[in-house]
Amino acid sequence: NILWIQEKFAPEDPAIEHILEVATKWNAAVELMRLGREEQVGGGETGALAVVSRNHGGVLDDDDSSELADQSLMALRHRLIEAGRAGSVRKVRAQSAREVLDTIDRTVPYSLVVIGDVFCEKNHAARTRLANEMVGLLAEQLRIPVVHQKEIKTQYLFGTGQWVRMFVMGAVAALIFLAVFANQQQIFDFYSRQDTGSRIAFVAGLAVLVPLFAWCYGGFTRLFLRLLRFE
Repeated sequence: NILWIQEKFAPEDPAIEHILEVATKWNAAVELMRLGREEQVGGGETGALAVVSRNHGGVLDDDDSSELADQSLMALRHRLIEAGRAGSVRKVRAQSAREVLDTIDRTVPYSLVVIGDVFCEKNHAARTRLANEMVGLLAEQLRIPVVHQKEIKTQYLFGTGQWVRMFVMGAVAALIFLAVFANQQQIFDFYSRQDTGSRIAFVAGLAVLVPLFAWCYGGFTRLFLRLLRFE
């Protein structure tokens, strides 16, 4: 499953298209977790977790301040149902990364956690720092990929930028490979020179070309496998 965490969900959010595309590729359900302060999550429960829907989409009794957020949440879930990718929907009382971690069910085999807009009441700098801390903590503790919502497209989908990168990396790797094997005798002759300058130049060339080839070939292979949907 894919777990999507944020404070406010909207069915028109463009991120839903990217998340649905990833979920379809992986044949995964999308679970929604809406974060809120204690006064925003009703239902009279004393624990950290208040379950909104695990199977049927029922909604807890909330105060008026969260009614609109609940409507948006359930509208988004309806979109997921239409796409055949609906998982559970939960509202939790959590104001820190540690509290969010404590509410996550470790028995669920999540393949990805997506962090959307969190800590919205903070200023931009604090919001960015706290969101990064949440990504780091969840990734460390859950041992699965945890990404910011804005990174979904670049990390898990294949677009124009990925095509360009794959072509450039593949071309550079191929040029290095062909240049080395087409000039083996010249390279060997240069290596056989005994003067210090030639030796230093040879070692420097290796120090540049070997990592460059490895980086380009590795990047090309990774992007090619993503194109073939081998995540």
